[in-house]
Amino acid sequence: LNRYNAYDFAGADEIMLDDARMLHEKLTKEHDKSTLIVAPHMWHAYPIYDLKENRRLKKEFAAYQQRREDEERE
Repeated sequence: LNRYNAYDFAGADEIMLDDARMLHEKLTKEHDKSTLIVAPHMWHAYPIYDLKENRRLKKEFAAYQQRREDEERE
């Protein structure tokens, strides 16, 4: 049984990239679900900015959230 289902974002140029990778590796080793998106040339917290480059990302995350809600209802 999965305890966590993480969907994390990290910029390739951010200082916390190694931490994001370690978290992802630890979760997957423990058989939890983890998705790590590393965006080239981006910085920490880039998804919160209303950038043209983030529109597809926001749609993907919304679809992920919808799948999670659907799974919880089943």
